[in-house]
Amino acid sequence: MFGDHTKQQREKMASWVGFDRVPTLHRWWKIAITFQLVCFSRVFFQSHSMAEAFSHAKLYVTPSSWAPSGMVQAIQIFSLLDLIIFLVVFVVVHLFQHIERSNGSAWDWMARQSAVTSVAINLFLIVSAFLFGVSSQGFVYGGF
Repeated sequence: MFGDHTKQQREKMASWVGFDRVPTLHRWWKIAITFQLVCFSRVFFQSHSMAEAFSHAKLYVTPSSWAPSGMVQAIQIFSLLDLIIFLVVFVVVHLFQHIERSNGSAWDWMARQSAVTSVAINLFLIVSAFLFGVSSQGFVYGGF
């Protein structure tokens, strides 16, 4: 894929910056870059026209947009609900990853919990699926 074609250049850049000496930092850097690329690509699916899409995309590539005022403008293209959903998903995913690293399997860990805790977790997952799984905006690629 695309990653295979750029792997050598990415490894050189990681070595030049020094990320290859700090694997944890290198891993978080790759996560942050992937997140930025996903956010950048989402602009094209959320915009109502190509002119609006390029106007929003410009916020990601112009140096002046990385100033605090530019960041506020960039965040404004996302609704409060988008940011809340991101925060909830971020916390839940990291919680499950922590449980998996500490206990082997999140589902095995949950099975060892009391009935009340297990019901609460399952209710949270079901309610989250209903609240965050349905969007009035429709399928993200529908307007592309």
